[in-house]
Amino acid sequence: MYSVKDVIIDVKENFDQTDLRCGGPRILGFDLVVDADDDDAQIEKWARSLVKRYGLPCMRVTVGDPYWTPYKPNKRETEGIVKEAAPGMAR
Repeated sequence: MYSVKDVIIDVKENFDQTDLRCGGPRILGFDLVVDADDDDAQIEKWARSLVKRYGLPCMRVTVGDPYWTPYKPNKRETEGIVKEAAPGMAR
């Protein structure tokens, strides 16, 4: 088992009225899982630099409390998620 934390990165507000009427989120962003060994300030700094690297704004970063999971987070995979989604979110 691994100790992890959820990281929520709010990137921008969703103004697509059709999407909102169908239950889409008001704020677009990322829900990621990171290793809990890093302190919250370090995780927040990493998250802000990650979205900035791919040209996205950063409204807010929220770091959750640690919990146990059988999944070990991998920063390279996590960064790949943001890299893949960034072109569509930058519009």
